[in-house]
Amino acid sequence: QGQNNVSMSVELRQVADGYAYRVRSFAGYDVNEYRFHTTRHEQSRPNQRTTNTGVFTQGLDGVEYYVRIEEIYELMFYGCKSLNSVIFKCHWFDPQVVRQTPNLRLVEI
Repeated sequence: QGQNNVSMSVELRQVADGYAYRVRSFAGYDVNEYRFHTTRHEQSRPNQRTTNTGVFTQGLDGVEYYVRIEEIYELMFYGCKSLNSVIFKCHWFDPQVVRQTPNLRLVEI
C-alpha cells in the first residue's frame, strides 16, 4: 500500500521495503566523536585503560537511564539511496536501583 502513496518520502518507502538479510556486526563503533564497544569485546581485553560499553541518557521524564552495550548491528536498506541504520542491542538497568555518590559523581548500578 505504501508503494502507491506519492506523499510518502523516498527514505520512508525505502525502509518499508525492508533491509538486506546480510547484517553487519561490530565489536566497536565510532559515532559523533564517541567510541562504543560491546561488553564481550571489553572482557576480551584484560588490561584495558578505559571502558566504553556503558551509555547514559536522560529520558523525557527526567529519569536517568543506564545501559550496557551487548551487540552492535548495521542494517542496510534496499533502494537507490545509501541508507544504513546502526542498532545497539543493550541491557537496560532499573533506574530505581541506581546509587550515586554526589561528591564524586560516581554511579553504581
